[in-house]
Amino acid sequence: MKFTCTTVLFWPFSMLLLLDKSQSSKTEVKYNFTEKNFSSIPVGISNNVTILDLSYNKITLNETDIKVLQIYFLLTDLYLIENNITILHNNSFSNLSNLEILNICRNSIYIIQQDAFVGLNKLKQLHLCQNKILQLNPDVFMPLNNLKLLNLQGNLISYFDVPQLFHLELIILYGNPWNCTCSLFNLQKWLKTSNVILEHEPLGKSWVFLVGVLVTVLMTSLLIFTAIKCPIWYNFLLSYNHRRLEEHEAETYEDGFPGNSNSLSQIADTNSEDTTVIFEQLHSFVADDDGFIEDKYIDTHELCEEN
Repeated sequence: MKFTCTTVLFWPFSMLLLLDKSQSSKTEVKYNFTEKNFSSIPVGISNNVTILDLSYNKITLNETDIKVLQIYFLLTDLYLIENNITILHNNSFSNLSNLEILNICRNSIYIIQQDAFVGLNKLKQLHLCQNKILQLNPDVFMPLNNLKLLNLQGNLISYFDVPQLFHLELIILYGNPWNCTCSLFNLQKWLKTSNVILEHEPLGKSWVFLVGVLVTVLMTSLLIFTAIKCPIWYNFLLSYNHRRLEEHEAETYEDGFPGNSNSLSQIADTNSEDTTVIFEQLHSFVADDDGFIEDKYIDTHELCEEN
């Protein structure tokens, strides 16, 4: 009797353990249909699919697509990045109760209806970045009881009321044209009092370029200052570096210098320990010009006859 009572008491707990074990032992079934030029969600996918990537297509998420999505109720990750979605209709994901990641970034979404996210009780990450969202009703996030990350970066949101997201850990809001209104003040107050982390815009490569420009300007200014305040160094850099000619250099110079020995002479001082080579230019003798040109080819016989 005691054994029966014990079995009855522990039976529910054993069933829960078995369920958790079966859930953890599920294998991921992934389908990747990126850049397939699909205009609608394909129908012939296995019902056991858990990760579905339909990014970079032409899907609009119309009523037909919503009906097809209801078939894949085991989905945990759904990616619809850069498609042609403009409106998130009511109950778009109502049958995806196991969905944890929904990424609809880089579409043209400008309207999100009130019950668009109904049924997403396990959703942890919602990415709506780089769309054309103008305003958001905070009640639209009410069904997302387990949401931890909300990405609204790069939209057209000017004000945003505080959403009732008690499990939210990270929110991304940069890249929107915010207006300084009371709603923005309430949002700032909520971010300070809650445990939600506001992610700021990451630094790009522009700061590297700016640092390079500043270093170049400083170095140029320093060189100009040094040239003006220290003319000795400036003149030293521009001056000719004089040195003595070695003996073999002098001989080479003499052999390669144009002219004969009558125009240049070399005087070597052999008594000194170091050989010093001195070049002295001598005045060359130039004969007086009498106006006559001697022609060696004039026949002497003709000259005798003329005389």
